[in-house]
Amino acid sequence: MKVTRLDTYFLSAPLPQPVSTSTHRITSVSEVVVKLTTDAGPVGIGEAHGPFLFQQGPDGLRTVSDIIKAITPLVVGQDPFDAERIWQDLFALTYTSVRGIPTLARQQRPLVTAMSAIDIALWDLKGKAIGRPVWALLGGALRRRVPAYVTGFYYRAGERPDDLVREAAMYVAQGYRTLKVKVGGLTPDPLWFELFRERPSIVDGFMALPDAPGLGLELRDDTLQKYGVKIG
Repeated sequence: MKVTRLDTYFLSAPLPQPVSTSTHRITSVSEVVVKLTTDAGPVGIGEAHGPFLFQQGPDGLRTVSDIIKAITPLVVGQDPFDAERIWQDLFALTYTSVRGIPTLARQQRPLVTAMSAIDIALWDLKGKAIGRPVWALLGGALRRRVPAYVTGFYYRAGERPDDLVREAAMYVAQGYRTLKVKVGGLTPDPLWFELFRERPSIVDGFMALPDAPGLGLELRDDTLQKYGVKIG
């Protein structure tokens, strides 16, 4: 089985209301979708997104598009079961040229975004080729159930305590028992970033939910690398 074609699809949509983390303002959501076609029939689909895309939006998508066009020769014609070697060839572009393709050392973030979508598509192809889910190719099932948490509570202009309480109630109604809250955007002093001090209404609202003590609810905070460690 060989990859015969690589197609890309770029999706971007503005958010109804811009939101912020402790480090960035997000106005849109962008995704890169890669489709790999093979001579044996199976088609692999991969997807990538991340901070690079939501920071640069359409400009970031254009950059990723240019990179995918440049690296396509390292993917088309290859056996999907050689995914590790393909990954190594692509990653080598972060510091050197590979088979005539100039290094992309100055574009590492968009390159890794492109690599992510391609790698997922290759694994998708491998699973489809042998009729097994990807988790079976990665060592099999250690457990049958995996707990999930939801990330939310992004900063919004005009945010009110009641808005945060309603958001917490919505997630709990959907079945989540662990919520990760954005912090670090209101208090510049890292000694005062704790969730309980910066966004106490979330904690209060959480505990006010029906049967909160018996639900086993957990709150976690996410500063998104806002703070560093002072040395010296």
